[in-house]
Amino acid sequence: MLKLAGETESSREKVETIRYTPASQDTGDLEASTNTVTATGEASGLGNADYNASLTLAMPGDSRLEVKSVCARLLVTIDSMTAAHVYCRVYVDAQDADHRLLDCDFTGTGDQIGHINKTSGTLFTLLTDGSSHTFYFFLWVDSGNAVISQVKLREAVGSDGTGEREVLRLNHTGFSLVNVYSERWGTGTPRVRYRLNGTGWVNVIFDQTVTNTYSKVITPFLIYGHLSIYTQGSVATDISYFPDSQVILRSEQ
Repeated sequence: MLKLAGETESSREKVETIRYTPASQDTGDLEASTNTVTATGEASGLGNADYNASLTLAMPGDSRLEVKSVCARLLVTIDSMTAAHVYCRVYVDAQDADHRLLDCDFTGTGDQIGHINKTSGTLFTLLTDGSSHTFYFFLWVDSGNAVISQVKLREAVGSDGTGEREVLRLNHTGFSLVNVYSERWGTGTPRVRYRLNGTGWVNVIFDQTVTNTYSKVITPFLIYGHLSIYTQGSVATDISYFPDSQVILRSEQ
């Protein structure tokens, strides 16, 4: 390796790139036509689910970039209902309380939303292992019936609602150029925020205003320890997430 005059082994610059592209994992519309729900209790057994779909959320290939939060959003379109309540539960891999992702009670027609984020526990561990997992959807009513024309779920590396949450953490000491893409499913304008070692605002803010279109945030940092990347939505039923990120790291070796 070529060395400059006076340069030692310990003072050489090292530049690395980490690219992470989990995108957002979407079931698409699971209802091809319409489904008239008449069951008055949750069916028992995964084989009796109304719908199922397998999704795989990729994890970073470099341990210096950590996923701290994953989210999911459910859309159920109810065309008509004689029931007072339409219930929907979504499980991951198994039909029990530990694997229950969503537990919704819908009381009106039109587009109905369920949403959640996970930062720890059984489901966080499952959804961040980089493997394929099957989502099972169970629908029932309190009485009468409900006509369903759309069932769709999306999961991503992000958060739900209006709470500010750490989504990604970059463990590094040295200079960096952080390039993240922000996206949301919903109607709001999420913010992207950065904090060094979890305290104090470092860079505020970026507002995304274009529906389902990538918005890029590029920022240089001098990091000592770690950089936390947060997102915060403006609408309670939205999810805000990072489908693509790239960081360039400079350090001394």
